[in-house]
Amino acid sequence: MRGISAICLIFLVLGLGLAEGVSSQEGGDHEMAMGPPEEMKQMERFNGVWDVKSKFRMDPSQDWQGSQALVTFKMILDGAAQQMDYQGEMMGMKFTGVGVTCYNRQTKTWQNTWIDNISATMGIYEGGPDGDTIVFSGTDTMNGVLMHTRMTTFNITDDRFEWKMENSMDGENYSTNMTAVY
Repeated sequence: MRGISAICLIFLVLGLGLAEGVSSQEGGDHEMAMGPPEEMKQMERFNGVWDVKSKFRMDPSQDWQGSQALVTFKMILDGAAQQMDYQGEMMGMKFTGVGVTCYNRQTKTWQNTWIDNISATMGIYEGGPDGDTIVFSGTDTMNGVLMHTRMTTFNITDDRFEWKMENSMDGENYSTNMTAVY
């Protein structure tokens, strides 16, 4: 037991020494910001349960298909992030997904992730509020093919907003493959 306590003490001392070294390299006392970023308050307006009507198509040449969902937004991690839980259907199948949005104060960028039961992959996007809209973009892989994805939230009011997802194979020419009204 004494050996474990000694090892813990050594790691504690080394950790404090490394932290002190980082502070002195950066020019003195530098406190790391803690707790939820102030920017996250911008996302609180979405908190709650929303009825969603959406349209989707897997290819621009296909007809639009409709679907409905129930979506819940809530702050998590003491307000450091916002989680979105999606419960609906797509192509006659149950469609559930989880998204998380946060503000990275180190890089000064917004980050968003999405994973669902159909694609079973995690999409990672960056962007955030831009005037009266919120835009996130990144890359996804579908059936081994890399594509660029852009998601835009717009026409935001207290009790309604719209959303669209666009994809592009070249990062320049986008087509809309999903829209939603919350």
